[in-house]
Amino acid sequence: MALVGFSQSGAVGVITFDNPPLNLLSHPFFRDLDEAVDAAAAAPVRAVLVRTAGLHFGAGADAADLFAGVRSDQARVHLSRWLGILRRLEGLPVPVVAEVRGMCVGGGFEVALHGDLIMAAETARFGHLEARWGTATLLGGAQRVAERAGPARAAEMIFGAELYDARTMREWGVVNRVVADDELGEAAMALARRLAAGPTSAHAMTKRLIRAYRSGGIGQADDLLLDLASRIYDTADMQHGVKVLLDRGVEALQGQGHNGFVGR
Repeated sequence: MALVGFSQSGAVGVITFDNPPLNLLSHPFFRDLDEAVDAAAAAPVRAVLVRTAGLHFGAGADAADLFAGVRSDQARVHLSRWLGILRRLEGLPVPVVAEVRGMCVGGGFEVALHGDLIMAAETARFGHLEARWGTATLLGGAQRVAERAGPARAAEMIFGAELYDARTMREWGVVNRVVADDELGEAAMALARRLAAGPTSAHAMTKRLIRAYRSGGIGQADDLLLDLASRIYDTADMQHGVKVLLDRGVEALQGQGHNGFVGR
């Protein structure tokens, strides 16, 4: 049975972790995640939801499988492959929502950080505990926490190797939304469906601008903006939105009833 699966619910692609009880990262897990990301990239979806079938989003790595007896030259090959998979997930041209419950630590936390948005259950717990066993974040966690929460918060979290509740992560800017445990599944899917009903070309443009800012600052993003913004004028989504604005006024844009976006 696959440890990570892909399915489609309307315009939402769903990547589901199913490696109970802790969804530990392993070679088979990354193999299946690679296939799931490929499936999401090929499917006619307009948003992706990453969730777990069990009680925990991910409690880190299966150390016996991923680390024991591994030499540095082997480690570079493995890490390059794993990070490549996560960056392809991060780089999908549609919004990616991570739905987090239970433990979300170590490598599991790093997977969530490759989403655009993180929605968490109230009882979810987050942490980078790698320092407890003599290592650092290996799949981009330090820099992605720093990007969301600032360098000082990232240093506090990673040096201290403690667990944090979802509300604290929300206050720090790491998590976007926190909801009651029994509402998480429905709320996360509702968010993914709302994003999928939006202007897909515009969302893809936003993701590219954010990536440009991350790598080269505002100047690089502004340079890219000129290329992307001129093209979006020709999309059916923008033409539809402008028509609604002109025909019915700005009030018609406040709800979802107007949308009619066709995506890609």
